[in-house]
Amino acid sequence: MSSFGTDADLMQKASGQVEEVRNNVDQAVNKLQSEIEPMIASWEGQAKRTFERLFMDFRENADTITSKLGELGENIGTSGREYTQRDEEQAAELGKIEGALGG
Repeated sequence: MSSFGTDADLMQKASGQVEEVRNNVDQAVNKLQSEIEPMIASWEGQAKRTFERLFMDFRENADTITSKLGELGENIGTSGREYTQRDEEQAAELGKIEGALGG
């Protein structure tokens, strides 16, 4: 059953990596927004309104991406924990069988 441990460890590592990517994307988008806001404030007219709409769409898409990355990371982590739990339960059951057989 030792192969289960490796897979569960990889799942936990992958979960952490996905969370790191999510944080990096979120930080990059926030930084971009903070750099763009002063520029937008100085604009006037239709170009400003068009850019604001486009950036709002961009921000909504970025929020969706970071949300989905968060869900993915959590799902991978949960799968790893469940995998480990099943492995431990199976090992306990096999131990009972071995004990019953006098092994």
